[in-house]
Amino acid sequence: MNQQGHWCLIYLAVETVSGTSALADMIREIRSLGQVLGFSSVYKRYLNARQEDLNSEVCGVLLLNTTKSDGDVAKVLDSLSHQRGVRGSKVTTRTVLLNFDREVKLTPQRPLPNPQLHQDQVTLRCASEVWGSFEHPVLGQTLNELVRSEKETSRAEFFAQGNQVLGGL
Repeated sequence: MNQQGHWCLIYLAVETVSGTSALADMIREIRSLGQVLGFSSVYKRYLNARQEDLNSEVCGVLLLNTTKSDGDVAKVLDSLSHQRGVRGSKVTTRTVLLNFDREVKLTPQRPLPNPQLHQDQVTLRCASEVWGSFEHPVLGQTLNELVRSEKETSRAEFFAQGNQVLGGL
């Protein structure tokens, strides 16, 4: 990829009952940071073994090109990660900065790359959809290579196309 600005993978998740409209609202706010280059498929992740819809979230990974610093990006993401009002209701949202270019930072509050990028099967699968050629700076493998070595997860299922979320913006 052309190296103008910084390249970030960002994990986004909202309660399933909020659906993709809450994800679109989050992406709208993230656009203030730079250019959104892609959004993965959306998966429904069950948060317990009983696979209950009321105890699940929808999630995906966004590819962003920004001229902002990793601290500026993290501040915006932190403001989106909490219980917040979206269209008049309270919605639990989560965001994770998965990488910032090829930076390696081993800080407890914001490690880069974030371990969720390669340790969580759903996150890894989503990230590989939007930037499969990204080489993990610690592991030395591309996301496509890492996802091929992972097992399928039984706690997640396809929910929606990512372009459905971006299409409404």
